[in-house]
Amino acid sequence: MSDAPPAWSRGRDMAALREIAALFKRHDDGLCRGAFSAVRETTVAGWMDSGFVERTWAGCELIAAMAWRPVTRGGPITHFAGSGPTNMCAGDSAVWRMAGDPAALADLLLALKRRTAGVVFVSAWQEHPSDRAVLERLGAAWQATKIRASSELVGVWALGLPAAGLAAADWPALARLDLPRLIVGPLARALPRLDALWADHYSSYNARHSWSALALRGYGGRPEFIEKPAEMSKKWKAENADKLAWKIANTPMRWDLPEAEALIGAVPGHKHRVRLMRLAPGGGELLRHADITDPDAGTRDGQLMRIHIPVVTNDAVRFEGWRPDGSWQTARMAEGEAWFLDTRKPHTARNDGPSPRVHLVMDVESSAALRGLIGAAEPAPAGALF
Repeated sequence: MSDAPPAWSRGRDMAALREIAALFKRHDDGLCRGAFSAVRETTVAGWMDSGFVERTWAGCELIAAMAWRPVTRGGPITHFAGSGPTNMCAGDSAVWRMAGDPAALADLLLALKRRTAGVVFVSAWQEHPSDRAVLERLGAAWQATKIRASSELVGVWALGLPAAGLAAADWPALARLDLPRLIVGPLARALPRLDALWADHYSSYNARHSWSALALRGYGGRPEFIEKPAEMSKKWKAENADKLAWKIANTPMRWDLPEAEALIGAVPGHKHRVRLMRLAPGGGELLRHADITDPDAGTRDGQLMRIHIPVVTNDAVRFEGWRPDGSWQTARMAEGEAWFLDTRKPHTARNDGPSPRVHLVMDVESSAALRGLIGAAEPAPAGALF
C-alpha cells in the first residue's frame, strides 16, 4: 500500500490540511448548514489552489484561519432580495470563510486590510455570534445576506464601505398585517367535509408527512395539485414534464367553498395560488427550510408575497422565521389574523397541540398597498442570535 498523499492534496502536508479542517468543523458546530458547506481536507486544498489560507498559532495550537482570494473580476453583490447597491471591484479582496479565536481573526483581517488597496469583503455566518462580533468590532458594514437552499444565512460584510440599505418590507421574516380581525368561523365550519381530500405536500421538509393542502386556485386548476412546477426539483420536472406548462386557474374547490371568498378579498392584490394548508396535531412539523427556488417570491411590485390567515389553530402552534441579520422571530398566529411570511428566508412551523392547524394561504402580487400593511404591522417578537 502506497503512503503517497492523494493527488488532490497537490503534495501538501495532510496533517496540516486535517488541522485546518478540524478547526472549521469546531467553529461551525451547531449551525444550520448544508452538506456542501462542511469543510474537509479536500476543501482546504481547494482553497489553497485558488487563493490563500492564512493561519495563527498559539504555541503549537492552530487557533484561527481564514481563506481568501484577490478579486480579479468585479460585479454586483447579489443576495436574497436581488442585486444590491454594492459592487466588488478588481483589486478588492474576498474572504470566503473564517474560523477560530475572535481576537486572532480580527488581527488576520486587519493585516489583510493593510495589504489591500481596495475593499475587504468578508463572508460570515449571520447566525454565528463570534463571526458577527469580530466584524462589528472592526467596523465592518453589512452589505448583503445570501440564503442557500439548505437555509444557511451567509452575510457579506465590507471593511471600507458604509452599510448597504434594504427595503423595509425585506427585513421581517414574519409580520402581522395591519388589517381588522377577519371572520373565519364560516370557513372553519366547512372544513370537516374536506377530511378525505387533503393532498400530501411533496417536499423534503414535510416531517412525517404531517403537512397537507388543497388548492382553491392553483396550477392546472386541480384541487389536489398544490405544487408550483417552476420551483420543483429537476427530478420532479423530469417525471412531470407535462405539468410544466400548466397555468394558474381556479379549481372546483373554490366554488365549493364560498365561505373563503371574504377572506381572499380582504387582502389587497392579484392572487396567484390560494390554498388551504393543514398541519397535523401532535407534532406536525415543517422542518427549517427556505423557498429560494421560487423565482417569483419577493416584495417588489409584481413579485409574490405569501400571506397566511389562520382558520383553525391552537395555542401550541408556533411559526419561526429568520431575518437577514441572523436573528429569529417567533409567532403564534391567532385565528382571523393575516400574516406575511417571507418564504425566501429560513422558516419552520410546528403543531404540538391536540387539533389540526389549517391556514388559508395566498400568494399575492406585491404592491405599495400590500407593503404598506407590512410597514404598519406588528412584527413578530424577536429572538436572540444563535
